[in-house]
Amino acid sequence: MMKTSHPFSNASWDDVRLFLAALEHESFTVAAKALRIGQATMSRRIAALEAEVGHPLFDRSRGGLTPTHAALQLRPWAEAMGASMRDAGAALAGLESAPEGRVRLTCAPGVAVDFGPLVLKRLRVKHPKIVVELLADVRTRDLVAHEADIALRNAMPTSGPLVAKKLFELPIGLYAGAALVRRLPARPRLDQVPLIDWSAELATLSNALAALPCPRVLVTNDFLVMCAATEAGLGAMVTTSAQAAIRGFVRVDAPFPAVPPAPVFVVTHQALRRVPRVAAVLDVLDEVARDVGGRLSVSRSPSARRGTTSPSPP
Repeated sequence: MMKTSHPFSNASWDDVRLFLAALEHESFTVAAKALRIGQATMSRRIAALEAEVGHPLFDRSRGGLTPTHAALQLRPWAEAMGASMRDAGAALAGLESAPEGRVRLTCAPGVAVDFGPLVLKRLRVKHPKIVVELLADVRTRDLVAHEADIALRNAMPTSGPLVAKKLFELPIGLYAGAALVRRLPARPRLDQVPLIDWSAELATLSNALAALPCPRVLVTNDFLVMCAATEAGLGAMVTTSAQAAIRGFVRVDAPFPAVPPAPVFVVTHQALRRVPRVAAVLDVLDEVARDVGGRLSVSRSPSARRGTTSPSPP
């Protein structure tokens, strides 16, 4: 029987945070490392929490931690408390008087490399007290859980208290270095064009290109490796017109299938959009999007019919 009507009535948020970390990592050692505390401290405080709620929360073994039935029952309470603490932090952030501090911006590596410097340079001039933490990877970070403040994505969010705006659309095609294009026939068939493809780790992108009859000369999970191999003349790659223009790539005049342009959305948590430092970054992103659209002739035409997959690169 529980000692209190609410399972965490007398528990501190710090202890609940440790409980959630132990659930996530299934190891006191790994959870302690993630939280930057000692393993002994982690174990001791979980034991104290177990005494507080009146039930063991984890079965310990050499293989790690297994949550007990009590832990699984308490998990929704703990996660709700975590969400409330994160939302409270976001609400307090909105009390800032000026745009300063850290903003975590997450986007794919290709976007970070090609457009990140444009954003950071302008932001540095307009708001020198803002520090951007640029999280450049293909992982989709959870904005609801505040794993990042702003995201650049190729799709609109479908759930959660998020707000999104389309910045632009980028036409997609088959591009290569000029030297390789000169070596190809004037109007090559696709089976005559060597392709640098995405590895199976990025299943969405790899599957989108699977029907192309091009011979594969390299598969990779890294956008910059793909670009370097294309620059070296190893093969062609599927990319956006804007990113091809940045590198001087030439469109391959082959019967590449019609695909919709790749949209780029900026997404943030609705509780953060008026926080001064976040709002300042959103404004600069919007400015750069307009500049990029004009300078590189970015397409703003309506998207192609629904259901067509766009192999937009990271």
